[in-house]
Amino acid sequence: MVQMVNGVSSPLVNTITKIKQIKRNLEFWWFYKNFYNHFFFYTTEQESELKELFKIRYRVYCEEYNYISKENTKNGLEKDEWDSHSTHFIIRDEEKEIAATVRMILNSDDSFPLLGNFKIDVDTSSVNLSKAAEISRLIVTKKYRRHHLLLVLIKGMYLFVKEKGIENVFSVMDDKLLPMLTKIGLPFRKIGPPSIYQGLTYPCMLNVKEFEICLQEIDPRLLKFISEGVIKYDGTNHKYSVS
Repeated sequence: MVQMVNGVSSPLVNTITKIKQIKRNLEFWWFYKNFYNHFFFYTTEQESELKELFKIRYRVYCEEYNYISKENTKNGLEKDEWDSHSTHFIIRDEEKEIAATVRMILNSDDSFPLLGNFKIDVDTSSVNLSKAAEISRLIVTKKYRRHHLLLVLIKGMYLFVKEKGIENVFSVMDDKLLPMLTKIGLPFRKIGPPSIYQGLTYPCMLNVKEFEICLQEIDPRLLKFISEGVIKYDGTNHKYSVS
């Protein structure tokens, strides 16, 4: 007997699922093939650009999602003491509008925001904090949330951590973001109980080598996409560009 799912036979459901997956894969590879014709991906230290992304962070984190209280901001800018210890990634579109951004906090006095705001209940004694980083303030603007920019951000950050010799990456995540990243091959694991920190969130950590092994098993083509590329440093303008 043919099993039915919502009135549709299982073989047909499986076929439809496969077709949808193929469609998503084709859309992604077409998008990436044409990405650099439509977007610019780089890091910035320029004050004017940082002010621009602080405004976007305020709009998303304070107004759209209410993760951060407006009372903790000034002049419509969302920024904190960790920004001066961070590398700020920006993707701009053809109109030079910011389409996506994320910051990577590099080690500062053997500390990270996550370590100061969460109880850590796993042994992290083997983690070399001088070779660690913390990802935060991840944003893909509304206009581009269906345009695979998250994977491109991951690619840029991966190339950056390989360039810098970073071995482990911390991040604060909620129950929506963590499963999504795990599904696409980023084996972030919870390293402590949840806390009320920008919502109900968990302290998480990813080992870069484990990420490479996991993604090789889940989707070798995606690992190839993420690892193939060049991150160049422009000493004059003090920025990296991703290509």
